[in-house]
Amino acid sequence: MKKGNLFFTIAFMQRSLKYFCYFAYLLFIVLFSINAHAQQRKIIHQPQTTVIIPGLRRAFKPDLENISLEVNPGWKAEEIFDSSENIYQLVFTDPEDSAKKFLSVLLENYRTHTFDSAEWVKLKQSIRESYGDRGIALRPLSYTLFTFGNNDSTGILARYELLARQKEYVEYICALVGKTTLLLLTVPLKPDEYTQKIIYFKEIAYSLRLR
Repeated sequence: MKKGNLFFTIAFMQRSLKYFCYFAYLLFIVLFSINAHAQQRKIIHQPQTTVIIPGLRRAFKPDLENISLEVNPGWKAEEIFDSSENIYQLVFTDPEDSAKKFLSVLLENYRTHTFDSAEWVKLKQSIRESYGDRGIALRPLSYTLFTFGNNDSTGILARYELLARQKEYVEYICALVGKTTLLLLTVPLKPDEYTQKIIYFKEIAYSLRLR
């Protein structure tokens, strides 16, 4: 092969390799973006009222999960479903300040085919330990256990409430068990707001329904 043809062939191969790497990189970015989008879905719900009226509650039905609850219509809601982990999150925030969180719900699959009082004791212990591992002092508020034949119209089999003390706030936790789901509803409260607001947030927790 002549020297000129050899240089031409090498240059052609280098350009081809360069373009191949470039298009392979683009393909990787596109496939990665599609996969990430497929694994996580997000929906934003704007407030139903222009202002937040304290104490007001109105029914809210998310789009990505079969639950419903009564919350303040002035809150902004964000739904996130991660299909890779099969975990659903619902977060309510101040529409003027997204960093100010009022309430959040975490939902994951939990099979209760053999759910009974013994299983409930184990689950409550697990919930306490998950917070206790962070060195938080806990005070159980109450718990309720229903049987499969006698659970109420909410679809809830059991309910367990905790109060966890953080450095700058207290956290109200309500764990709810359905036939196929475990829900954790959490509310951060300033210590001086607890007495005034805890009843309102307990009413929200007790309004939760599994559709």
